[in-house]
Parts: sequence; C-alpha cells; structure tokens
Amino acid sequence: MSNLQKIHALLSTGDRDTIQMALLMAKSQGLVLDLAPYRAAFNWLLALNVVQEYQDEADLLAQLFGFRALNLSNSQLEYLPEAIGCLTNLRSLNLAHNQLKRLPASLGRLTQLQHLDAAHNQLQELPTSLVNLEGLLYLDVSNNQLGRLPAFLVHCTQLTHLLLAHNTITRLPKAINQWCQLRVLDASHNQLEQLPPLGKNLHQLERLDLSHNQLQYLPASVRCLTQLEHLNLSHNQLQNLPAALLLLPRYMAKVQHNPLLHLSERMRSWIIL
Repeated sequence: MSNLQKIHALLSTGDRDTIQMALLMAKSQGLVLDLAPYRAAFNWLLALNVVQEYQDEADLLAQLFGFRALNLSNSQLEYLPEAIGCLTNLRSLNLAHNQLKRLPASLGRLTQLQHLDAAHNQLQELPTSLVNLEGLLYLDVSNNQLGRLPAFLVHCTQLTHLLLAHNTITRLPKAINQWCQLRVLDASHNQLEQLPPLGKNLHQLERLDLSHNQLQYLPASVRCLTQLEHLNLSHNQLQNLPAALLLLPRYMAKVQHNPLLHLSERMRSWIIL
C-alpha cells in the first residue's frame, strides 16, 4: 500500500485525531489530496476544527473550501466553530435540527451564501454579521427562541423565502418593504400584536402566514399585495377586516378562530370561517 493510499484510508475513518494525523502526513510528504470521495464520510465539524487549528495549512483543504453545499443537520451540534467562515464558496448551509444556541459571527464572511437553514435549534438571537449576506435568498430560523427579528435583516434585499414560525417574535421590522423579492413569509406561531405597513414593494409576495399570533387588526395596505395567493390569519384577535381584502381572491384567505364582530354582509360572504 502506497503512502497516499494509507493517508486516504486514515481520512475515511472520520475520526478527528486520525484526520489530523493524515493531513500532517500529507503535508510533510508534499502530497496533494483528493478529498472529494470523503465528503459524505467526514464528520465535517471535526474537519472544520482542524482548519481552525491549522490555518497555515489551509491550502491542504482547498477542496473543502471549495464546497458549495454543507449539510450539518441532525448532527447534535451544540456549537459551530468560527472556522466555518473559511468556507467562503458556500451557497447552501443546513444547520437544522441541532442544539445550537448561537451562530458564529464568521457566518458573515460567507458572502456567496444563498440558502441558510437554522430551523429547530435553540437560537435566541442572530449575529449582526448576517447583514453581509446580501445575496441570501432563503432563510429558515423557525422553531427557535427568537424574541425579535433584527432590523439589519432588511439589508438582505434578495430574500425570497423567510420562515420565522414557532418563535416568540413580537414585531416585524418597519423596513419590511425593502424585501421586494419576497415570495413567502411565514411568521405563524409567534406573538405578533401588530404589523408594519405593507407597501407596494412587496408585490412579489405570494404566501403570507400570520396564523397563531395576537394580531388585533390588519393594515389596509394589504391591498398592495397584488400577487398574494395564500393568506392565513387564523387564530388571532381580529375583530374586523379591512375592506381592501375584498380586492384579493377569496379562495386564498383563512380567518378561522378570530373574534370577528364588525363585518359587512359582503365581507361575511367573502371570508372563510
């Protein structure tokens, strides 16, 4: 068995210390490694720790740095090392279904990231460095412990999908209208009491789920959502609905389980109770 074959055998174990030893052996012998066959077998979190400890050997992990997608979901992670910021070619990062309480600030270095899934964790806030992810298209932070949505997210103007369900968010940023590409907004199962004005810039919005909140009224600016196909307002505290809703297709609105008191006959014939 050649030295290169031995090193590849060590890499395939997925053990942190063994990976570390294999990388050092390869460096000492001037070997160029093809890491592609081990993308599925590696415990990538451990590999990232190796990167963090051996940053001078970063060229040895060039292929790892070239990854465009990294799936660390269902990995029982309690933390994510700052070294994740080295993977600057990432387009997609899946961190769902772990025990993460925070995200590292170095995520802000992943400026090519388009898809970030951090659902089903224990996040209480998002790092301000995410403001650098100007090309982000998809953000899922549902099923966490977020009490608010940071205002800096409005700078992620390319967002098409924003999933916030099952948190404790009490308000959405006033500058929500800057999400002019947004198509899906799910803020269900939160503690929203009111909404900011919904301007014409949200003309791409197709699905809006605000169910299971504490909303007492809906702004008349909802009439600006001309592409809306699905609107879920069920399980809130709405007593009335703006006449502007009559401009939207009937089939897409759900308003069950609201204390609706002041409705015209025309509105009663339009809504789905």
